[in-house]
Amino acid sequence: MLAKWLLANFPVKYKPIYLIRNPFAMISSLKLHPNWSYPFKKFEIPDQPFNDIYKTHCDFLTALETVAEQLLAFWCLSNQETRNMVEVEKSFQVIFYENSVTNPERELKVLFEKWGIAFSPKYLNEISNSSASSIDNKKMNPKSQLFKWKKLLGSEEINRYQSILN
Repeated sequence: MLAKWLLANFPVKYKPIYLIRNPFAMISSLKLHPNWSYPFKKFEIPDQPFNDIYKTHCDFLTALETVAEQLLAFWCLSNQETRNMVEVEKSFQVIFYENSVTNPERELKVLFEKWGIAFSPKYLNEISNSSASSIDNKKMNPKSQLFKWKKLLGSEEINRYQSILN
């Protein structure tokens, strides 16, 4: 994991945030975004340092059939260390995206408390804005935002994605 290497080589004052999002929601969001609508290309092991993780899973990665499946597989590889959350929480401030959407004030207060920083309600104004990568700037009901993926993905897709997660 690149983040662990960065932490080992560059000291930080505060634990960095490790943001985790439901992988189905992440995939449905990426599928809608124009930056991820490129043509599918069969997986090839990148010619780069630290490509061992790809070599280990090469057969699986080359069997994937869509861009979305590849993105989900890369999400799995990137987040495989979260299987041991106790270890992850030693180095990172773990925040679940879903919690930050449904109760941003509580999540910010906990974060600032752990960092030893005084909380100010002015920070809430910043996080209530749409992100720069949002396709539309509409504000959405948090619960509908969290479960929007269930309307966007069909049952066959969900089953295929679940097999990748397994």
